[in-house]
Amino acid sequence: MRHGRSALLVSIIVAWAVVPAASGSPDELRPGRGVAVTVVATGLRGPRGTRVDASGDAYLAEEGAGTIVKVARGGSVVTIARGLQRPHDIEIDAQGRIYVAETGAGRISIVSREGHVSTLVDALDGPVDLAFDRLGELLVCELSGKRVSAFDAKGRKTREVVSGFGPHGLAFAADGSVFVNDVYGGRIVRIALGGTPSTVAERLGTPIGIAVGPSGDLYVAERRAGRVTRLKSTGERQVVLEGLRSPRDPAFDAEGAMYIAETDRGRLLRLTGGF
Repeated sequence: MRHGRSALLVSIIVAWAVVPAASGSPDELRPGRGVAVTVVATGLRGPRGTRVDASGDAYLAEEGAGTIVKVARGGSVVTIARGLQRPHDIEIDAQGRIYVAETGAGRISIVSREGHVSTLVDALDGPVDLAFDRLGELLVCELSGKRVSAFDAKGRKTREVVSGFGPHGLAFAADGSVFVNDVYGGRIVRIALGGTPSTVAERLGTPIGIAVGPSGDLYVAERRAGRVTRLKSTGERQVVLEGLRSPRDPAFDAEGAMYIAETDRGRLLRLTGGF
């Protein structure tokens, strides 16, 4: 394995494309009680890997276009980086740098604030999701490798978090334990601080993307089922939104609203409703 941020450097092309937002719930969608849906942006090519910054701007990977885009609340879309190989997920650090899981290249890349792209880690086995834990380690889901690995700031592997299933989505509990989607097993696994795994939810319809909401409840995008589900600590399940086509990667903004990438319709949705 070769590490280092200087292994790849490509130029960035920035372009504006204004996409108007549409209010209300589209007819094909069925929100749960008290949930309102707004279409923030359309015309996206395979959107996934949603992140929202403190100002309410959303960042997405477009797998079909090989790009990373920024979507403002008003719907305007800025292309930040091009030429990526099947970007699948992103993470943003405190300095505003964007980390990208490039599934097609088997690497984690970094997009700097100045617009340069470099490689942090390569020779990965199907990286599809990534997130920083509270210690600053970067956790990476290697779907083909059936493991979650942790890396330090220099791209050195520090530990293997869990292995033996198909990880596709990461979230963190208040105590620092890790929630991981098992996309092949249709379940969510919780990894305790000591490393012990336990199943917290089963019989999910291809879970891809997971987040902890302001309430502390889990929210999971079920791609095959076409819905977003709320998993309460009591074990109760509530449908937040159904009628979706390949939903992925829920994320929350500072106001507590949820963003969802609807991959097959090429759009970004914003949901409100007391999450």
